[in-house]
Amino acid sequence: MIGKPLISAALLAAFAAFGPTTQAHVVWKGNFETGDLSQWNVHQGNRFELVPASGLPRGDVRAVETSVERNDWNNGGERNELVHFVHEPEGSEYYYRWQTRFPTDYQSDPTWQVFTQWHTKVDGGVPPVQFFLNGETMNFAIEDPQRVLWTTPLVRGVWHDFILNVKFSDNRNTGFVKLWHDGAVVVEKTFGRTRALDYLKQGLYRNASMSTTGVVYHAGMIQGTTMEDVAAPDCNAAMWSGDFSTGDLTQWTRTQVAAPDRIALEAAPTPAPRGLPAARVTVQPGDLVSNGNRAQLVHLQNAYEGSEHLYRWHAYFPGDYPSVGESQALLTLNRRDDVALPPVVLRTLGEELQLSFNDAVVWRQALQRARWQTFTLYVKYSDDPSTGRVALYHDDRLVVPPQAGATYAEDYLKLGLNRSGNLPMPSTIYVAGMTEACSLFGVGGDRIFADGFQ
Repeated sequence: MIGKPLISAALLAAFAAFGPTTQAHVVWKGNFETGDLSQWNVHQGNRFELVPASGLPRGDVRAVETSVERNDWNNGGERNELVHFVHEPEGSEYYYRWQTRFPTDYQSDPTWQVFTQWHTKVDGGVPPVQFFLNGETMNFAIEDPQRVLWTTPLVRGVWHDFILNVKFSDNRNTGFVKLWHDGAVVVEKTFGRTRALDYLKQGLYRNASMSTTGVVYHAGMIQGTTMEDVAAPDCNAAMWSGDFSTGDLTQWTRTQVAAPDRIALEAAPTPAPRGLPAARVTVQPGDLVSNGNRAQLVHLQNAYEGSEHLYRWHAYFPGDYPSVGESQALLTLNRRDDVALPPVVLRTLGEELQLSFNDAVVWRQALQRARWQTFTLYVKYSDDPSTGRVALYHDDRLVVPPQAGATYAEDYLKLGLNRSGNLPMPSTIYVAGMTEACSLFGVGGDRIFADGFQ
């Protein structure tokens, strides 16, 4: 356990000048992180089992296994559902996020199987908002099952990540929904009668004609008033690691290399901090990849508007690292819609180490070779230049207080080397320990990053 400062008093004071940066409007959680089903008001059925889960986007570690067998009759239907009774008022608007997984042996008949629904207290008819299977398709409908707004092939054995923005109303011109699936918008804002006084049900409710046993897993349910509330992790675990602890490069989405040996797990001349595995990154003259002289690791991330991320990693510049009057980028945050101008670039230029933010240099210092250096980059993602933020620690010392500017949601991260194509000599660096989190410390002060900030 560590004392209360998140990063340091200096950085906290700097953040405070820009106002609060924490979640403020999480309304409710049904994510089973209590270790039981107590977050849900009613259990319609008794076939619920909490199981460990991994790979969930908000760092949750538990899921519920819900199953329905033939003749599992409960409350007028063949179901096994958890219920959250809240009766959302007319005109209320919320964001919900959760994950659902269908096992590889799930048997789906050509009939309805509802796995998440918002029902209404006004009448006992068709749920005004529902997610259901029908045969080999997964579907989202409002008002009635025939008004299907989205359908996609059923993929088994993976977590499906849903974010639903809904405004509850009995007026078809007031109520609306917007849906994200696995980070992509699949239903743009669509108006309809979403009904007031709705309550949430999750589990499995199906046509009684089905004879097989159905098993579904749910995790991570959270309700908030903004996208930021549900998109940001809970800070109880690292969001992602690209630290090579798997013994390979599979933690990264892809590599951009001219040859496989350009990025390889290899010890640096000096061992990495805490004995972490390191990767050697080498660029040779003529290594042209995607219009650049580069060797880079790529991490495609879900950086939503308003989400806050911290990236921490170590870098080592060998004694023969070249000093040239051309940019050699070490880390970039790239826009998906404009690759020409990354908003954030950490690079060397001559004998300087520099951080540029929207093409303006905000930090520079003399380049140091033959030792490990530690970087911690804070980013608040936003297309709005008055909302986005960047800050930097170098060797656990604040060197760039929070700077305002557009950081652009849905950026992706690149680590390695990308340099001018006219350099006649090779360049090599070593990197280690890349970890992404939403806080340097977890809930209650537990550390996410195991080193630094003593």
